[in-house]
Amino acid sequence: MDKYILVAQRLEEIRSELEKLGLWDIERPVDEAFTSDIPFNMNTMEFHEWLRFVMIETFNTVLENRAPLPQNVKIFPYATEVYRNRISEYKGLLKAIYNFDLVFAQR
Repeated sequence: MDKYILVAQRLEEIRSELEKLGLWDIERPVDEAFTSDIPFNMNTMEFHEWLRFVMIETFNTVLENRAPLPQNVKIFPYATEVYRNRISEYKGLLKAIYNFDLVFAQR
């Protein structure tokens, strides 16, 4: 399967899980929140905000432009840390993120 199609499918799974959790239709963070140089903007926004407004939007732009995909993506380890005390509540989102990472682990 075309890797761009697979990435799009995995992004849709993440979007769907965020929606189920009530974390999709949220207010966009202020512009200053996007200027962080710390991974996942962890000092300026919540993880679900980063997924929604940084990661998904960035990958959608990459897909639209058929730009080169990154070689390695590892979001799942951080996601498990963020939701470590709420694993059962976020298991669908975690599975979607894990499957997203797997796309980039394949050669």
